[in-house]
Amino acid sequence: MSRLRRLGVWGVTVAAGAILALGIALSIPGCAVGYVARQSASHLRVLASRQPVDRAIARDRVPQEWIPKIELIQDAKRFAVEHLELPAADLYETISLVRPEPTWVVTAAPRDALEPVTWWFPIVGRVAYRGYYDRQDAADFAARLRRRDLDVLVQAAGAFSTLGWFSDPIRPSMLERSGSSLVNLVLHEAAHRRLYVKGQTDFNESFASFVGDAGTLLYYRAREGEACPTCARVDALNADATAFSRFLRGVVEELEALYGGPASREEKLRLREEIFAGAQARYREMEWETRAYDGFADRALDNAVILSLVRYEGRREPFHRLLAACHGDLPRAVRGIVSRVEKRETDPFGQVESLAGAEPPCPP
Repeated sequence: MSRLRRLGVWGVTVAAGAILALGIALSIPGCAVGYVARQSASHLRVLASRQPVDRAIARDRVPQEWIPKIELIQDAKRFAVEHLELPAADLYETISLVRPEPTWVVTAAPRDALEPVTWWFPIVGRVAYRGYYDRQDAADFAARLRRRDLDVLVQAAGAFSTLGWFSDPIRPSMLERSGSSLVNLVLHEAAHRRLYVKGQTDFNESFASFVGDAGTLLYYRAREGEACPTCARVDALNADATAFSRFLRGVVEELEALYGGPASREEKLRLREEIFAGAQARYREMEWETRAYDGFADRALDNAVILSLVRYEGRREPFHRLLAACHGDLPRAVRGIVSRVEKRETDPFGQVESLAGAEPPCPP
């Protein structure tokens, strides 16, 4: 569960969508029972195949080219615990080699409203996605949703989290990522363990993405010193993320004004295509430090795509205002967020906004 942009393509996300419901299937009504039973069985096979990373390496069960990535995961995990106060002690201590392909995430939205379709599951509550281990299962479910005249997005997810209920293993799909992207993923997943608000998918992803981005920069500054050759790349990515977040909010405001207006549904569907085309044209005219978001300009847009982008990219400002108020002290900012949001689980974005404007904004 980390960022779309780290792989440079919109169709591949490392998202919280792969948190698979591991509750009691009989507590779920209707056809969702079969879904939970099937995905839980696949997930349990992944967990049952876990083996300690050191043992797997010693027994030559992992390719040699994976070892530097595995060592980077372990180092990022130690940094998360020792410097960022994140609960990652047992995160990625094992590796699972079954089902090496990524998990798949299905999201959906009405074609004339920026409102995600949601599903309820035990443990995690109501979420705006369904996670699948099998791509065909995801495609079949997406087809059923499209027959309901919904916008639907199917994305690959490079990692999943059980929010600390189990010791999550390294999976082969994670090891395809670049170095800084892999560090970001580890910190993102550790952040989910630090704070997860049931029923608040967008907040959970925005919070974890904030921790992943800010923490990755701190990690490389600590590891590479003053010169820090990787920091320039991470800074550029973060700058583009901030700019894209502002840009995306403008697109959302246009769409919300259209969908909330008096036009007929048919007219809204026509006019939204003009908004999408205009947004892509504006994107091409903007200056970017990297090509991380270039997929936006070329792919087919719909409400499911926009909502997925908003989930990870659209609400960065409150977190970064708070970090600035904490003079760049990420652990203090996280402590403040956790303390405020855990006490008042409603409107978590608003709680972060209030905290950023409080005096003082950060705990000691």
